[in-house]
Amino acid sequence: MKEQTFKRFNAFNYLWLLVIPLSYNFWATDPALYHKFLFTDLSLLAVVAMLLTGKSQLPVLSAQAVVFSGLYFVSTLLALVAMNIYHVNNADGWFVWLHQMVFPVFVLLLLLTGNTRHEHRESISEIIVWLALLSVVVAAYRYGMEISASGWSLVAADAIKGSYTHKNIFAEVMFLTLPFSFYALISTRKKWYALILVTSVIMIALCLSRAVLSAIAIGAVVSGVVYVAANFRQNLQRSYALSAVVVTVVVVAVSYWFINYTGYGRHIISFYNYRNTIHERQSLWHATFQLIKTYPVFGCGLGAWKIVSMQYSMLGLRNYITFFQQPHNDYLWIMSEQGLVSFLFLAAAWVYLLGILLKHIFRKPAEVFNYCLLFALAGYFVYSNFGFPRERAEHGILLAFIAGFILSEEKGKYAIPNQRITALGLAILLIPAAWWAGNKMMCQAYMLNALECRQLNNPQQEFNYLQKINATYFTLDGTATPVAWYRGMYYYGLHNNVAALAEFEEALKYNPYHAYSLSNVGTCLSAAGDNKGAEEYFRRALTYSQGFPDAALNMCAIKYNKGEIDSAAWYLSSANDTLTDARYVKFLKVLTTALAKPVMDSAMLYAEGPLAENYNSLVTHPHWQMDLFKKAYTYKRPVRAQIWMDILWIIKYEERKPVIADKYQKSLLLPAI
Repeated sequence: MKEQTFKRFNAFNYLWLLVIPLSYNFWATDPALYHKFLFTDLSLLAVVAMLLTGKSQLPVLSAQAVVFSGLYFVSTLLALVAMNIYHVNNADGWFVWLHQMVFPVFVLLLLLTGNTRHEHRESISEIIVWLALLSVVVAAYRYGMEISASGWSLVAADAIKGSYTHKNIFAEVMFLTLPFSFYALISTRKKWYALILVTSVIMIALCLSRAVLSAIAIGAVVSGVVYVAANFRQNLQRSYALSAVVVTVVVVAVSYWFINYTGYGRHIISFYNYRNTIHERQSLWHATFQLIKTYPVFGCGLGAWKIVSMQYSMLGLRNYITFFQQPHNDYLWIMSEQGLVSFLFLAAAWVYLLGILLKHIFRKPAEVFNYCLLFALAGYFVYSNFGFPRERAEHGILLAFIAGFILSEEKGKYAIPNQRITALGLAILLIPAAWWAGNKMMCQAYMLNALECRQLNNPQQEFNYLQKINATYFTLDGTATPVAWYRGMYYYGLHNNVAALAEFEEALKYNPYHAYSLSNVGTCLSAAGDNKGAEEYFRRALTYSQGFPDAALNMCAIKYNKGEIDSAAWYLSSANDTLTDARYVKFLKVLTTALAKPVMDSAMLYAEGPLAENYNSLVTHPHWQMDLFKKAYTYKRPVRAQIWMDILWIIKYEERKPVIADKYQKSLLLPAI
């Protein structure tokens, strides 16, 4: 395609590579998700319209481009199977499916418009340099403001996110800009590009993203090894290889010394250990493996992981505050939702693309740009093991250009049979995708307004916004909490038990494992006098979210009212609370008294001074009560026994009266203290 045609479409390059990644939506719960897909889809539709009305003949596509797109389309079509079988979360599932279908369309349009031809490498790279520069400026400003207030801390690192909502996503996007910034530097020799490149690496390091730092290291090693292999016949490259090995060994040795023997190094390690994300990922991945075993062929359905995974106690990983939406591993996420068959086709597409790139490298060993693309792909495959970049539009845009550049190097073979029919076919995919993304963005705006009203304690206005949300496009908020649950809480606040129960039951249709909805259904049934039905829902909530406080306390109350004191104490011991709930504190004292005093009275132990003193101390110390209840749950023993074991341990080891302790340990048939 002629240079003037490229210039005609160059405005879209700035839009895709600069405007859309940096855009930010202040009116939605997720400020950087749906609107970026909406803008991308609309811009691609505009390109389709230009192709449709254009007079010039479209360029022919290579066989490789057809195969890559075909594998991608087949993988995505197979993802529909589970959605039609299980019908778990169509509102999110259809959106995910549509935006996945848009990716190969994006790649094809880049090829058809000539945006990723060999001669455009430099111009595209320079646009991405501007993306890196603006991202770094925004992130550095926010980081500077944070460290001026709180000092160099993990909180300051969290401020590094630009328009990408999270520091890890920022680091991932900045990683994908590195190869283009490097190529722009060596092709134009502009010195300030070197400054941007170095600053980008520094900002990635400040993000403290281990996955991206690993991606840089592995990407460099992979591209370096391939570079040496492709140029091995040249003696000069052997010296480069030796130098690279020496530099790598030195860097590793210095890093080891810095981390283990300097204050700053230990400070960095403390940052990484501040959040036990390794444990979280182990739990998330274990649950995902269970899903893959349960739904191996076609998966559990797009958009369903965040729902179905809740049955594995995902809700309690961070004290019932954080709801995980993904398993923090794109490969496991795809396998669990789309199934192994769909994953194999998708993996085949990327392996095929990688094979084409390696063929280009060994055919033209001196082409530096190909090594840059290899660095990007290798690193992307690395950090996809620890994050979810596939979800974000900016990653898809940059990957589309990478795929386009690789496929543009192949000779064309297949001509477009009918330009208008082709454009119409692409539009059929893009219009629903834009429509769905736009509606989800509007629903998110209503959800944000509702949450703001909730914080301002304005329930009527909150309910009005909730009523505007269309369940076809939006059924769950960012925490996988159904919108119907919020409406149920509104009715519950009005003491309209019937309407509240209907909404909570509606919520369970969209998320049958949602502990809050399960517990609230139980509360409504209990208020209506159906304690048997209420117990069933409370048990389900505790099965899917072990230790869920609301369900545990409600079960405790039901059992206590029935006179089943030991059972009530067991449910209270399972409650994951830290004296934040007034009911929890009250139940601790009531049950401690109910369990301990009858034993003392019946055994006539109250005459013993040490026993009486410790008993009186116990019923006035909620922290002690909480500790012994939690120990009883941990060691799976009756709370009644744990109370006496605590008291007798104090008498034996702290008050040094082993005779009294051993006497009552035997009479009460307690385990050895």
